[in-house]
Amino acid sequence: MSNNSIAPPAGNRADSGLAEAKLTTWHAVAQSLAIGPIYSAAIFGALIAATAGGVAPAVVVISVVGALALAWVVACYARRYAGSGTVYEYISNVLGRRAGVAASLGYGLALLFLGPPFFLVAGLLFQSFAIAHLGFDPGWWTGAVGGLAIVVALQLLGVALSVRVQLALTALSAIPILVLAIVIIAKGGAGGNTLSVFNPASSTHGDVFRALLFAVTLFIGFEAAASLGEETADPHRSIPRAVIGTVCLTAGWFVLIIYAGTIGFGPGQSAELWGSDPNGLATLAHQYVGAGDATLIEVAVLLDILAVWMALTNSLARLAFALARDKVLPAAFTRTTSRGVPWVGIVGCALVALAMLLATAIVNLEERFTMLSILILPGILAVQAIYALLAVAAVKIVQPGYRWLALVAAAAVPVLGIYGTINPFPEGPVRWGIWLTLIGIAAGVLWFAYLSVRRPSALESVPHIADGGIAIAAESPVAIEGERA
Repeated sequence: MSNNSIAPPAGNRADSGLAEAKLTTWHAVAQSLAIGPIYSAAIFGALIAATAGGVAPAVVVISVVGALALAWVVACYARRYAGSGTVYEYISNVLGRRAGVAASLGYGLALLFLGPPFFLVAGLLFQSFAIAHLGFDPGWWTGAVGGLAIVVALQLLGVALSVRVQLALTALSAIPILVLAIVIIAKGGAGGNTLSVFNPASSTHGDVFRALLFAVTLFIGFEAAASLGEETADPHRSIPRAVIGTVCLTAGWFVLIIYAGTIGFGPGQSAELWGSDPNGLATLAHQYVGAGDATLIEVAVLLDILAVWMALTNSLARLAFALARDKVLPAAFTRTTSRGVPWVGIVGCALVALAMLLATAIVNLEERFTMLSILILPGILAVQAIYALLAVAAVKIVQPGYRWLALVAAAAVPVLGIYGTINPFPEGPVRWGIWLTLIGIAAGVLWFAYLSVRRPSALESVPHIADGGIAIAAESPVAIEGERA
């Protein structure tokens, strides 16, 4: 491995130290699309069903409106700025460097806590799969560590390969679930196809508002494509298309799968049956398609977890690279391999994942999934706060008028998500996630204070963007020509 990218001067993206700018729109789509459409439909679908009272599809449709608004906001930024630091560069150029550094620390916290816990899930699911289908118990940690090793090896081989693998895993994982949905709808589910599940008012026993908060989580990570800005041939065109296209694709996917699951169990029984069964889609596959499809769905969720980790780590490693390039983080994070891979960030993410897995093994909890809730809560809170900040800051780059309605929708969705996460305040061990969030905030404040005293230039200069971003930032913040969703 070579150190060939220590704080390069502003200029061509090819001089940044990352991979040469050859990625296309499809590579960017793969990066965003890997953030959990399969896993989210399976796991969060059950949570939405448990709280929606038979109108889960209506709740998902409402969340789609907010997700599209957020995607449009990110696309507005991506048309102007094309760095690898995404949120860091967006906020720095609009609200100032100090706000950008603070936002980037929060976004980094989000990615750090959203990614590694997925290997805990992978380990638990692999253990269950091995017991049921292979006849032995490998222990939950075997699948977790093994999956981590595979993913890190793929990422170190280059970003082009890793995003292709992400897209392949996502596409293959979708097939058995898509077959299930088509079969359920063709058979009419438990009581026939019905449009009543798309009417929130038809819920007789459910909390539509709280279910909406779970539905918002379905779309977390759609902005991941923006982290490939410096490695994409035409980022100002490809990244906005990838971000909005990904949300459109996943919106249709989530509506289809949640509708099929709801009528599959029956609108009146979905809250109880699906809400209490994390493997609900596999259960439906046994009933409507057969044991073979059920097994494939279990494998699909495992494969999708690997894709999610790769996408999240690609984003976090490049954020760390951008921050280190501007002396916000240690210079070691600017080191890349001969293939342009920011290996220090990727290996660092792997070490954090191992530490979280070790903590899971040490802490005595009756349910390992409780540990998942604890570890992932800081990430959910942080990313929703960043989404709200992006929407509010976009006022400076979007002309006044009807477009501001989209900004209101984009800000309201994550704010509601935060409110629903902390109210009512989590009970039992899950509340440790709140304390973990506060510890993360305190660590960010201390690092910000250190920069203010020891590296004040890191909080004052314009962030380096190896695509002419400095010149763009110097322009007055007016609406972009041709700006549209």
